[in-house]
Amino acid sequence: MTLEAWRELSIQADEAIQTPEPADRIAQCELFLRDHPDYPETAPLLEALLAAHVETGQATPDRMMRLIERRAALEDDSAIEAARWIGLYAGKVALPAGRARRVLQLAQEQVSRLSRSLAREREPARREEREEDIGRQQIDVAVANGRFFLSQGDAPAALRVLKEAEGVAGRQGLDILVSGARGKEPLSLPCGRFEFDPLLLLIAEAYEKSGNAGMARQYLEKVRAFLFEDEYEDLRRDLESKLNVSPLPAVTVTADPQLAPELSLNDLSGKRFALSSYRGKVVLLYFWALT
Repeated sequence: MTLEAWRELSIQADEAIQTPEPADRIAQCELFLRDHPDYPETAPLLEALLAAHVETGQATPDRMMRLIERRAALEDDSAIEAARWIGLYAGKVALPAGRARRVLQLAQEQVSRLSRSLAREREPARREEREEDIGRQQIDVAVANGRFFLSQGDAPAALRVLKEAEGVAGRQGLDILVSGARGKEPLSLPCGRFEFDPLLLLIAEAYEKSGNAGMARQYLEKVRAFLFEDEYEDLRRDLESKLNVSPLPAVTVTADPQLAPELSLNDLSGKRFALSSYRGKVVLLYFWALT
């Protein structure tokens, strides 16, 4: 495919994806995929189809599962990717339970194989990086399993897999541990890492559905001030209502303007400059560090 042909097809694909009405969007995306089977960037079209089928309220379990499997096949870790999409749509639409369970089992097996492969990694820095990546994949698969089990009404099974994933997340910095004095138990503070938000919120939901309101409130408090993902806002509000927890008040932070302290540094060319020389101008200060 020439670059010019790819550009033209990209414009057509974007137009199909951005079709306002979901039923029309389905028709346009399916037509594009049928007419251009060799188009290399089908992922956004398949994702648009999944979302549009949910919007119409007429998504069939078989059609949704076929789209999920087709979208996941585009990735190297196809079973793990399929699990992520099952987790995203479980509870929103009915999915074929048997096929979904098989995919989730394959995803778990894929993560286990990746974990075992770490033993062959000899370079410490590379091993640490891969270990963190695999840990995230474990959490993704656990979240998918948790959402699926909850959609099937099996809160105990959801709680089991989600709590196992919490242990993995803890090793990756889920909480800030503040050591207690004189042998006291350390205090655990949430650090607000967005990739763990769904895990904590789903643990809260699993506890609530298991009848343990106290633990559900505890996990809801861990995450609700840090929740960054819009797709979980409805669940947060639903849990607040069921658990009789008042919504967080809006907070406005203000301060009286103050002059910045004098600061003098060398620029990249070695020339000395003072912060005060920029008074009256807009200045962006970007602080960073290597750890």
